[in-house]
Amino acid sequence: MRAAAAGQWDVILSYLNRVPFDIADPIFGHDVSFYIFELPILEFVQGWLLSILLIALLGIIPIYAINNLGISSEAHGGRLVPAISVATSCCWALYS
Repeated sequence: MRAAAAGQWDVILSYLNRVPFDIADPIFGHDVSFYIFELPILEFVQGWLLSILLIALLGIIPIYAINNLGISSEAHGGRLVPAISVATSCCWALYS
């Protein structure tokens, strides 16, 4: 994760030192500086959070499988424990 942020140092610095252009976008009404300074950092943060969520999703599945599948697989007919389905569905809904 640190390497991804290190590759975006110019985006972070331009966001921290942003200056308004005082020119409004005719369609959305944002200042043009929003598209140059703020939008790239928002896209970077969104990608970073989605990658953390995907890593968490990949970490949840084996933990639930190790803890619950062997113990209660007879009770659920060999299917995945409902807790696994709920946790992975929530993470997948946030990812989508």
